[in-house]
Order: sequence, then C-alpha cells, then structure tokens
Amino acid sequence: MSRLPQGSSTQVEQVYTGQASAISTDINSCEEAHVEFLARKIEAEKAGAAAMQFVAAASHDLSQPLSALSLYVGVINSRVPADCKAMMGNIQNCLDSMSDLVRDLQDVCRLDAGMISPGRSDFAIGEVVEPLAAALSIEAGLKGLDLRCRASGAVVYTDSLLLSRILRHLLINAIRYTERGGVLIACRCRQGRLSIEIRDTGVGIASGDSEINIEDLRLWREPALNRGSLLGLEIVKKIARLLDLKIRISSRSGKGSLFAVEVPLGRANLERGEGFVSNSSRLLRIGIVDDDFAVLEALKLALEDIGHHVTVATSGKDIIDKLNAYDQLPDLVISDYRLANGKTGLEVIMAAKATFGNDLPALLITGDTDSVLLRNLADRGIAVICKPLQLATLQAFVRYLTERRSSQNHVKSCV
Repeated sequence: MSRLPQGSSTQVEQVYTGQASAISTDINSCEEAHVEFLARKIEAEKAGAAAMQFVAAASHDLSQPLSALSLYVGVINSRVPADCKAMMGNIQNCLDSMSDLVRDLQDVCRLDAGMISPGRSDFAIGEVVEPLAAALSIEAGLKGLDLRCRASGAVVYTDSLLLSRILRHLLINAIRYTERGGVLIACRCRQGRLSIEIRDTGVGIASGDSEINIEDLRLWREPALNRGSLLGLEIVKKIARLLDLKIRISSRSGKGSLFAVEVPLGRANLERGEGFVSNSSRLLRIGIVDDDFAVLEALKLALEDIGHHVTVATSGKDIIDKLNAYDQLPDLVISDYRLANGKTGLEVIMAAKATFGNDLPALLITGDTDSVLLRNLADRGIAVICKPLQLATLQAFVRYLTERRSSQNHVKSCV
C-alpha cells in the first residue's frame, strides 16, 4: 500500500478542517437566512392582518353614510323636476361608483390575503342567476337596455356566494360597455358542465382574435372605456382561479361580447315550479330593524315612497311587538346584522319566523366582510344585501323574495 509523502497528512487534515469549517459556516448562514425569512414572513402576515382590519373598519365606516345617502338620493330623484333628473342621475352614478369601489377593495384585499376559502355545495343555479338579473335589470333599464334572463333548473356544484360575485361583475361589465340593445344571461350544458353565458350587444373588444384570455382582457379594452372596470376584472380572475372555474371570452369589435363561466354540474336536477304568480304590484307590510337611526329612517322613507307600509324598530322584540299589533301578518322582515347589545339580525329573523311562520321572507343587511359568516347565512337560506345599499337593489330583492314566496305557495296549493 502506498504511503503519503511526509507532511501530507497535515495538509489533508487542514483541507478537511477548512471544508468542515466552510460547511459549518454555510449551514449557519442558511439557518440565519431561514430565521430571518420566518421573521419577515411573520411581520408580513401581521402587517397583512393589520391592513385587513383597517380596510374592514374603513369599509364599514364608509358604507354606513353611503348607504343612507344612496337611499335618500333615490327618494329625492323621484320628486325633483324633470330638468333636474340628469343631475340627480349623475349624483347617483357617483354614489354607485363609490359603493362599488368600497366593495371591490374589500374583495381584493381578502382574496390577496387568502382569507376567502370556498365552501362548495349543490344548489340550483336559478337561485343565484335570477336575483342578480332582478337586481341589475333596473340599472340596465336606466340606460335603455333590456336585461333578459333565461332561467334554468340545473343544479351545480361550487361556492354559490363566490359564483354570484363573478357573475355580478361580468353583468355590470356587460351593462357598462353596452349603449344599445341589451344583455342576456342564459345557461346551457357544455361538455358535462353548465355554461353560464352573458351576451351583450356592446362595443366588443378590439383584438385580432375572437377568443380572448381573461388574463389579457385589459389590454384589449379601449382606454377611455376602462373606467372602474379593472378591480372587477381582478376579482373575477382571482375567484375563478380559487374555484378552478374556466372563463371563456369571445368578442367582435362593435358587435358585442360573450363571457361564459363553466361550472361543474351538481348531483341532481331540480324541477322549477310552474304557474308563477306575480305579487309585485301588491303593497307590502314590511318590518325593519336597525340601530343606526340614519339608515333606519332612510330605509323607511325609501320603501314608503314606493307605497309599502313600513314599521321600524331598533330591536327584535320591539319589531315583533309592533307587527303583532296589526291584524295583517307581515310580508317581509328586514334587519341589519350587527345590532346594539351584541344582538344580531339573524336572531331577529329567527324570532320573526317563529312568530309569523317559517315561510316569512327575510332579508339581512350587513357591512361585514367575513366570508364564513356570509356563507353560514346563505346555508340557512337567508338573503343578504351587502352595504353600501342601493335603492334599486333593495327594491329588486324585496320584489324577488315576496314573489318567490307567492310562487312557492301557488305550487303547494296545486299539489
């Protein structure tokens, strides 16, 4: 066996010692870098949580006066002279834009923070599409557009609240970019999935291809038409990615656009009841609960201006006592979610249903952005409007809830 030259062992030991020292230094450096990374990650998470708390608080504080102001403007608009209508319309448009911006900021922050987790379930697509079409048909009508909805009894499997947000933004987008003609939302089966399609006769998209990827959509819009649309598109992209939904877009410049959301089919198909009975022209007896007097008075004025009989209170006990004093049962109960003394609107609605019947239509109004809370309310079958309020949306929900009750009662009576 060959022997190392004299002094070679010392040199080898020095090499090994140097390598070990270098490795040790590298390990220590990696550990320090990892510790620093974790520290920065924790700081970033704390900063993100603090930012979310700030956005939530600011959004709530902004939504309260915006809600009252929007309702008051809606009432005033019905009373001003004809030569002031255009000015009132501009004021309402500004308020609507501010309200949409508050909601969009809330959604983007929560999506970026990973605070929204989908809760998938089977539900009839009509439960999402029809209220949306009803709520936005008034906005479309103000532009002279016809918003049509082809109802479907298909059942799909996804998160109903998040899907509703996608469709709402796409419908608003279609109305915004359409000046003549109309908008259609319809459903059809496509390769084992339900395709929810929104078609418009608007300006279209100035691209070289008829098929456009939603990731590149903002590149094709005319700069002058981009106002207020970017946050909505970001929300659509983020939610679609979260739910693993495919969005197809096709368009021709000057001919209109098609936005289609493909949703997995559910495990069953529900039959829609026939013989729908409309109740929209009947004046309703409505009970409202809110501990914010400005919002309470604005709601009362807005609904009384239409002709409804409105009873208001600041607590659930008071509203039930007042409604019990009438011979006629209430047609609808509306409540803010967060009330004084730790009470909630859900407690008000449950008490009202226990008193006046489980089929009593009810509507919750909330500025809360907690997705778990909103999903729990939806699972209980409670309709929810998020602040800031808009008069057209409020009227549409009142009409939808009471008409749906009439339709259900008619179907039961025919069985």
